[in-house]
Amino acid sequence: MSDDVRRALRSRGSRTYDKAPSRSFYAFRPIVFVFLVISAATFLFAHRAGAEERFGDFGTATDYDATRPVYFPKGVNYWFWGMTDPKKFIVYETPKEYFWVTTPNKPGDYVGARLLSHFHQGFVRAKPIDAGETVSLVIRFKDNLLQPVSVWARTGGEWLKLGTMGGSYDHAWTSAVFSAPRSKLGTVDGDWEFRIAQGEFGDLIGFLPIDWVKVTTDDPYTAEPKAEGFWPALPSSKFRRIGKTMAMREDGTARFTAGVMVKGMRKGSWKEFAKAGVNHLDLQAWEFEWRRKWEQYGDDRFGDRVRFGFPDWNDACREARIGCSVQFFTDSRAYWIENQYHGEKEMLDVMEEVVGFNKKHPANELWFPVDEPDHEDATWGAPPEFVRQMALRIRRADPDTPIWINFQAWKPRIYELYRDTFDIASFDAYPLGGGRPITEIVDRMKDINEQLGDAEGRWAVVEAHDGEHFEKSKRQLTAEETLVQGYLALVHGAQGVIYFIDNQGRYIDPADMPGPWKGIKQFSTETTDRKNGLESFLIPTAEILDTMGKSGKIVSTSPAIHFTLRKRLDGVYALIAVNVSRSEIKEVTLYVQGLQEKTPIGALFEDRAFAAGDGKIVDDFPGYGRHVYLFRMEPAK
Repeated sequence: MSDDVRRALRSRGSRTYDKAPSRSFYAFRPIVFVFLVISAATFLFAHRAGAEERFGDFGTATDYDATRPVYFPKGVNYWFWGMTDPKKFIVYETPKEYFWVTTPNKPGDYVGARLLSHFHQGFVRAKPIDAGETVSLVIRFKDNLLQPVSVWARTGGEWLKLGTMGGSYDHAWTSAVFSAPRSKLGTVDGDWEFRIAQGEFGDLIGFLPIDWVKVTTDDPYTAEPKAEGFWPALPSSKFRRIGKTMAMREDGTARFTAGVMVKGMRKGSWKEFAKAGVNHLDLQAWEFEWRRKWEQYGDDRFGDRVRFGFPDWNDACREARIGCSVQFFTDSRAYWIENQYHGEKEMLDVMEEVVGFNKKHPANELWFPVDEPDHEDATWGAPPEFVRQMALRIRRADPDTPIWINFQAWKPRIYELYRDTFDIASFDAYPLGGGRPITEIVDRMKDINEQLGDAEGRWAVVEAHDGEHFEKSKRQLTAEETLVQGYLALVHGAQGVIYFIDNQGRYIDPADMPGPWKGIKQFSTETTDRKNGLESFLIPTAEILDTMGKSGKIVSTSPAIHFTLRKRLDGVYALIAVNVSRSEIKEVTLYVQGLQEKTPIGALFEDRAFAAGDGKIVDDFPGYGRHVYLFRMEPAK
């Protein structure tokens, strides 16, 4: 919409003239007077005094002001970004630029909008119009929606569905027009109320910017033509098949990733992690100045802790022969964008510079531009447009390193909304710490597998931390509770598992978490040892024959046993089975199609072997226990 159109909409009903009429006007005023009388009569007859309108242009600090003709009722909206502070988190954009934290220098040159968050609902209220039989509701929005969203009008205590809008996902600014009989509309606090979305956690699938809303009576409205919206085209990634190759470099070796996410390190910690089988370290950086060199500092307990800049971190990883990544953990969040960089462009410029400086370092395996962009908190999360800008800058500066983004991912289709911004996606799920069933990890794996297929990399970030769990239960996780999370993710298709070590945002030493650390070491050594461990069954050269009985090759007598069957190129099978129950389960029978009686069965990582029964394996599973069975299946004679 042009500035002229916008100004006209804002000023209707309050026009003024700043010049006196010319002499020619007075010479012909009788004719003009008759013409005006006839025109006015025609206008009034056609519109029956009902052609009034209410207009609200959103993207200002007054969006929630109830005295406006059209406004967002602050108490009931869930969730417009910035509603806790109306001055913050307004979307501004042109076809070339996008802001969501800081205000551009010339905001009048930009489209300003509020953002209705994915999977929620929003309400709009308007001052009633007394005259007219039909009410028209016009919403100008940006179509970032994966499916149409419903629009409703309140009729007393009920809701009347007016229709749907969006769903083309073309990212264009467009207008939707809805109509309803005025006699049916009810009021709340004296105002008409409209609702976008089926309800909270209903049919809004996408992040919906709203530019303006207009309400009019008996005035047919023609929507403006679509206008291009900001949605930068990203360079094609060299790692679009990383889910199939499982290699961090184009010409690299396939690898199952068993990693640890840390907030701080001590001297020598890198080698300690590497010795434990960890093959990737991620630093959840906090207010780091990326050019800073090593700085040793002490605290009450440790005198060998270090702060570090980007080059130092990479050098330490290389020395320990371990791959690494660094999150721009706070740098891509609202507070630091506004206060450290003083604008989105400045933050993006620094990030691109850092990427350019460090792109050649062999230890740096991944770029991690943003953590949990789908977070509910607007100071934490980031709209897809901004994440695309980060991905664009990274791929422009370093096309030879893949991008990893971690999501909360509890909302539907979230990976689709951020698609193309990452090569590897992960979710963070900490069910045991939150007192929830461990099968939450299974649900998250189902979502990521269905949305991404097998092209992009799919990782799980699981818990090994003190924070939430310790607060609720006053104890750390056990080794078994830690181990089972990694195995459960692995069984359901995770190509990498990252354990999050945390102590409410503070440094935690492995020595201070004996249970979780034992579980991490066990999982890492068992999965990253290609010769004596599982890795040869977890990379693309191995075939996945069955998971949870979908192919009918494995059947379990216990629903608590989750399993996957893999086959290596040399004909060796691995049946990986894990108990999701805290309790021991005795005499579980796993029926294996094609398994002959007396086939030798090896129990990997256990000092035992046995012979199979006729087509079955019978075994006991301790609480949260796992077994890995190795065998060959010869053709029946």
